[in-house]
Amino acid sequence: MNECTICFYSMDETRDKLTKCQHCLKCVHTICYRKWSNKLYNTTTDTCLYCQCNGGLHQINLTRWEKFFICCFG
Repeated sequence: MNECTICFYSMDETRDKLTKCQHCLKCVHTICYRKWSNKLYNTTTDTCLYCQCNGGLHQINLTRWEKFFICCFG
């Protein structure tokens, strides 16, 4: 288990809702990332905290409803 670099709590990749970078493969809690992103950019951005690449983030361990919502409403 790793710890989230935003809140420093442990993360479980099999059950926690995480945002993962496709390029560097590092994760943070999705809720932590959203709060950090909104505070820093006043909007939700798609920039990795680690490698600073844009557009490579995806969320893992989402419920069906959350997947549907993201698919339909972004």
